[in-house]
Amino acid sequence: MAERCATNARAGAGTIRSPLRRADETARKVHMVGGEAAIHDRPFQILSLDGGGYRGLFAAAVLAAFEEDLGRPVLEHFDLVTGTSTGGIIALALGAGMSPRQVIEFYEIHGSTIFARSKVRAPKRCLRSKYPPGPLRDALDNVFGELTIGQSRVRLVIPSYSITSDTVYLFKTPHHPRLKRDWRVRMADVAMATSAAPTYFPAFEFEHQRLVDGGGNDHRVPRTLDH
Repeated sequence: MAERCATNARAGAGTIRSPLRRADETARKVHMVGGEAAIHDRPFQILSLDGGGYRGLFAAAVLAAFEEDLGRPVLEHFDLVTGTSTGGIIALALGAGMSPRQVIEFYEIHGSTIFARSKVRAPKRCLRSKYPPGPLRDALDNVFGELTIGQSRVRLVIPSYSITSDTVYLFKTPHHPRLKRDWRVRMADVAMATSAAPTYFPAFEFEHQRLVDGGGNDHRVPRTLDH
């Protein structure tokens, strides 16, 4: 498996084609809400993707290897996908219709620019983030375009943390009738919010909230996901 992941990670980078900009609204509603009847008689499978910056390349390579071994899209094996930081970006990419192989290409093409060698020394990171947000913003806009989280092909829960209100902020697809807040939020904005790891990227301004990486900032984030 390790050899295969390494092989996948070295795959040649090509031009990434952005997913379709429009989604079939009727199909989305059936998938998100009506589809509940199809899973009531089996375990609800959740794919959880951790953070780690550039190491997201490895997670994508593992998913690509699974697809090759199983001969089916990895999303066919899961009912909901969640992820924080770079794991949130991968989760959103899968929801946007990208394959794990395309996610690998995303990191190979944009990774060195997003995580370019920084001149900001560790002691200064309390005052200034290590990486500027511009390259990440450009890469996310390029791949997600105007797609919204409501157009995802799979149920998503993407955590972030509001340092403005000191609360967990979860972006969710409308996979339940009561989930109506986030469906119009752009995937690129959700990705910026969940990947804003303190000292590495600045907080992301969203609807009067300053949002940061939802994975390592507060113990309530994983506890919230458990419920």
